Amino acid sequence: MDSAATIRDTSSRLFVTDRSSKRRFLIDTGSDVCVIPPSFEDKRAGPHRRSLYSVDNSPINTYGERLLTLDLGLRRSFRWVFLVANVSHPIIGADFLRFFNLLVDLRERKIVDAETRLATQPLQLGPPLCSRFRRLAPDKLKIAKEAFQAMMDMGICRPSKSSWASPLHMVPKKDGTWRPCDRLIPCLSPNPSRPREHRENRNNHPFRIIRVSWVSEVMTFGLRNAGQTFQRFINEVLGDLDFVFVYLDDILIASSSADEHKQHVRKVFERLQHHGICLNPAKCLFGVETLSFLGFQVSADGIRPLPDRINALVQSERPTTCDQLRCFLGTINYYRRFVKRSSWPQAIILDYLAKKKNKDTIDWTPELENVYEKCKADLANATLLVHPKPDLPLILRVDASQVAVGAVLEQELSGKHHPLGFFSRKLTCTEQRYSTYDRELLAIYSAIKHFRYMVEGRTLTIFTDHKPLVHAFSQSPEKASPRQFRYLEFIAQFSTDIRHVAGEDNQVADYLSRLENEPSRVEAIVKSTFSPADIAQAQQSGTQLKELLDSGSSSLRLKKLAVDDSSLYCDISTGRIRPFVPTPLRSLIFRHFHGISHAGGRESSRLISSRFVWPSMHRDIKRWVRECIPCQKSKIQRHEKTPLVHFLQPDERFANVHIDVVGPLPPSHGHINLLTCIDRYTRWVEAFPMPDQTAQTIADTFFSGWISKFGPPQYLVSDQERSFESSLFRQLAQLLGIEVRHTTAYHPQCNGLIERAHRTIREL
Repeated sequence: MDSAATIRDTSSRLFVTDRSSKRRFLIDTGSDVCVIPPSFEDKRAGPHRRSLYSVDNSPINTYGERLLTLDLGLRRSFRWVFLVANVSHPIIGADFLRFFNLLVDLRERKIVDAETRLATQPLQLGPPLCSRFRRLAPDKLKIAKEAFQAMMDMGICRPSKSSWASPLHMVPKKDGTWRPCDRLIPCLSPNPSRPREHRENRNNHPFRIIRVSWVSEVMTFGLRNAGQTFQRFINEVLGDLDFVFVYLDDILIASSSADEHKQHVRKVFERLQHHGICLNPAKCLFGVETLSFLGFQVSADGIRPLPDRINALVQSERPTTCDQLRCFLGTINYYRRFVKRSSWPQAIILDYLAKKKNKDTIDWTPELENVYEKCKADLANATLLVHPKPDLPLILRVDASQVAVGAVLEQELSGKHHPLGFFSRKLTCTEQRYSTYDRELLAIYSAIKHFRYMVEGRTLTIFTDHKPLVHAFSQSPEKASPRQFRYLEFIAQFSTDIRHVAGEDNQVADYLSRLENEPSRVEAIVKSTFSPADIAQAQQSGTQLKELLDSGSSSLRLKKLAVDDSSLYCDISTGRIRPFVPTPLRSLIFRHFHGISHAGGRESSRLISSRFVWPSMHRDIKRWVRECIPCQKSKIQRHEKTPLVHFLQPDERFANVHIDVVGPLPPSHGHINLLTCIDRYTRWVEAFPMPDQTAQTIADTFFSGWISKFGPPQYLVSDQERSFESSLFRQLAQLLGIEVRHTTAYHPQCNGLIERAHRTIREL
C-alpha cells in the first residue's frame, strides 16, 4: 500500500461521498487496496497479524475486513471488500477503480464511469450568505464578548474573514444565564470535546458580533448532520457499556446499588477523560432514585410521563380551531404507549377533523366535549410501565371494536401481570367493514407487528375474547382467505399459543367495558333505550292490544302489572313477565338488542323473545335480520342452489343448432380450426375448416357452410367465446332472425352434444 496512514485534507485531493452512509472517501490511485478507519470495537478487539505498509515503509495495523455497498451517484451500486486499517479517512484504491472501470479526473474533481460515461457531481454551495450584525443591549454585549473570548482562549473559535456570516442572538437559559446563538447555528456552547470539522467547511457558517466575524473550530449543533455525527461519536465512547444509555449529550447510568453505582460512574468518567469530553457539574445528578430523562420520569419501578407536563396538558384551555385540536392530539400521542385504548376516543375526534381545515372553528358538541375530556382524563391516569426482563414470559392481550384495535404487552412476575406497553390504532374505512373474526385477527397481527422488537425470540402467549381464533392454527389452511392466511403466517413466526379469555376478564379492551368507560358510546346506547312509561303509552294508543283482549283467542296470557310506576300488559304464559310491545316500538327494540353484537336470526329471536312479546315476532325478527345492512356486508348468507333445467326436445329438424370451434389441429391446406355444427333433432354433424378463429371468419363460414345448405335455425346454442359474443356475430343473428343462447361459463356439460363430437373428431 502506497498511501500514507494519516491523510491531509488539502484542495488537491479528490473526495467522493457515499450517498447511503454520507461517508467521504479519498480517491487514491497510489493505494493498492481499499481501507476504512477502525471503530472503537475494532480497536478493542486488537490488530490482526496482517499489516500494510505506507510510502515510507512504516507498518499500518489492520483489524479485519468489511463488505460495503457504495452509492456514488453513478446509477449503480458498488459492492467491495474494504480492509479495516489504522487510517484517518476511508480510501478507495486502485483495485476498486480498476475492477469497476472508473476514471479519475482531478482537474474537474470527479470520477467518470467508463461504461456509462456518467460522472460524480461535486458539492455546490451556491452564493455565500452574509447578514448584517444586530445590535445588542450593553449587558448582553458584555456577556457575548466574555463568552467568545473564553471560547477563543480554549481554541473553540477564532476570528474569520469568510464571506459567509449570520447575526448573533442571545437566548436566556433556565438558570438565568445567556446562551449565544445565531440564525444558522442554534447552539454555540463552549464544548471542546465535540468532533472537529473539515477545514474546508468551517468558513461556511461563521457568526458575527459587532463588526467581527468568528468561526468555530469544532462542530456546532444546528448543522444538518451534527446530531448524527455526535451520536456516532458518543456511541463509540460509551456504546459497549450495558449499564449506560446515552442520547446525544444526555447520559443515563442505571445501577442496582450505591456501591455498584460508584463503580459505574468511575468507568464512565474514565471513558470521558480518555476521549477528552468535559461535563458541566451543574447539570449532573448522581445517586438519585428518580430522575427526569428525555421527557419521562425514570425510577426503579419503571417509567411514566413527567407530572408537570401532564398537568400542563390537563389544565390547558380548550382549543378553538381545528389546527389547535390537531396539535393537542399530537402532543398527547407522545405518551400514548402509557394509555389504554387511546385510539378509541381519539377516533371520534379524528372523524370530526377529517373534512375540516386548520383555521376552521370547532363546533363543540356534547359528544366531542366528552371525548376531549376523556383524552385528558386518560392522560392524567397514565399507567406506570415496568422495565422489561428478558427471562420472563410475555403475555399479549388484544381486542378489537368497530372503530379501533388495541393491545397490551405484559410480563408475568410472581403470578402478577405488569404492563410493558400499550398499543392502539384507529381502523381504516375498509378495515371497519371486516367481519368480527377478521378484526380480531387484525388486532393480533397489528399488535405483534408493533411489539416485534420485544416479542421476537421470546415465549409469547396471546389472549383474546374471540373464541374462534383459538382454533385458527388447527383448522385447514384452505378455509382461510388470502388475507387471513397472510396474517396467520406472520403471527406463527412469533407464537401459535392463542387462548380465550372471557370478555369481563379481559381488562385490556373488552367491548362492554369500553361502553362503560366511554361517555359517548354510553350516550348512544341510552338514546336508543326505552322506558316502561313509553311502552305503557304506546299500549294505550294502539289498537292491536285491544283486539287481542277482546277476542280471547290468543295463546298469550296478558295481564296488567305494575312495572316501575307504570301499568303494562304483560304475558305470563311462560313463567316470565314479558311486556307486550306495540307496533311503533318493535323495530326500536330489535335495533337495540340486535345492534349489540349483530347476532343471527335465531339468537336475536331468543334474546328478544325472552324479554318481550308480540304476535308473529319470530317472523318479524327474522325479516329484520335479513334486512340489516351491517350483517349483509360482513356475513355470508346461505343461498339455495338452482335446480338443473332439462333441454326441451325440438319438434322439427334444423330448428335448434349447436355450434362450437375446435382447434388448433394439424394444418391442412392452411386450415388449423374447425367450425362444428350439430342439429339437435337429427344429430346431423357438419365440420367446416377455418384458417383462424376471428369473428369475421366464423360468421362467413357459418353463413356459407350451414345456412346456405339448411337455412337459418330458430335457436343457436354456443359457449361464451369472444367470437360468438362479438357485435358482428350478433348482427348476423339479428339479421337472419336467429336467437342466440349461451351456455354457463366453465360448464361444458351444457353443450355436451357438440363436446362429444369434438372428442370423436380429435380421435380421427
